[in-house]
Amino acid sequence: MNWRTRTIHALDMDLKNNFHYSAAITLSRQDVEEIKELLIQNLKSANKIIQTSKEEEIYCLSFDFYNLIQTN
Repeated sequence: MNWRTRTIHALDMDLKNNFHYSAAITLSRQDVEEIKELLIQNLKSANKIIQTSKEEEIYCLSFDFYNLIQTN
């Protein structure tokens, strides 16, 4: 099943241990690159933990960071 569809279902369930965040934001071009680098570094840190973690739970990890007004 598509993970995005599952996310919509999880939003409807409103479970306390779930974490969801979405926002349309405006920021400078310079800050776009800084935010993107922060997200990449956080993902790398999370992946280090994930690689050695015991397989006790299954979670969906997804995030997007993209220009809402595509100019290409």
